[in-house]
Amino acid sequence: MQSIFTDDFPIIDNNLELEELVKKYFEYDRYYIVSGCTIDRRTKFDNLYSKYYPYADTHFLTEVKKKFHQRTWEMYLGCALLDRNIIFSSKNIGPDFLIEDNGKKIWIECIACEKGAVESPDRVPDMIYGIPQIVPVDEILIRIAGALKAKKEKYDEYIKSGIVKEEDQFIIAVNAGGLGHSMDYWPLILKCVFAVGYPTLSIPVEQGPVVQSISTVPYIFKKNGRKVPMTFFIEKENMGICAVMYSKNDVLNHPHKLGEDIILVHNPLARTPLEEGVLDSFRFYKINEKGVLDLS
Repeated sequence: MQSIFTDDFPIIDNNLELEELVKKYFEYDRYYIVSGCTIDRRTKFDNLYSKYYPYADTHFLTEVKKKFHQRTWEMYLGCALLDRNIIFSSKNIGPDFLIEDNGKKIWIECIACEKGAVESPDRVPDMIYGIPQIVPVDEILIRIAGALKAKKEKYDEYIKSGIVKEEDQFIIAVNAGGLGHSMDYWPLILKCVFAVGYPTLSIPVEQGPVVQSISTVPYIFKKNGRKVPMTFFIEKENMGICAVMYSKNDVLNHPHKLGEDIILVHNPLARTPLEEGVLDSFRFYKINEKGVLDLS
């Protein structure tokens, strides 16, 4: 079996041994070390890599040591595509994946959200197991919105360099698993792209029907008072992004059926809309002709 772990990590069974390894390999991502020296984790990641390695770029095994969530999210999405018989290519330069379908190019650029700098007041706090705690929704939304913004800027660079053409379809694939605090009553990505707020109930003072609806939250505030827009697919400047793929799970805890946790959200203002076809096997959200958000 091909292994994603190219370092000779011993199998360990206590935190003391783990901390010694972390000190020895201080330049590596801690999650890479933990996964490489734990049998069940190592097996899960190696199973995915055995499918993915023919498609990985030449930097993959070097970069995964320091950007473990980022590169394994890319690997997981690639495996989910392959399980659906969706063939793609991956090169050292440009977006992570290129799917060529009926003469059209679909590019996918992956990003895994990080919690933020330790000193940042908007950092997503670590989950503390065993005690009740409030899910830090705003902090998570800030990180997801930041990921979308960063990859939109990357898209602009690809357009400027000529790697991606304006008529191509471009998808940003966001993973929020590294943020912890998994909750998905309403996929948080929808809050970031469509300003989806909270369920509301309007009850008339006098006789009349009770109306259920969803409020709109166009922005949230950072601790310093700065606004963070939740309107990514409402803004025309993002019309080059035809869709967003999203998963709230970290790769280690992926479902048995690869990609079952991934949703595809269409941009109703896209310059080149994502048509029915190659990616239909993913669960998707789309604005219908009545302006209502539909779930496939």
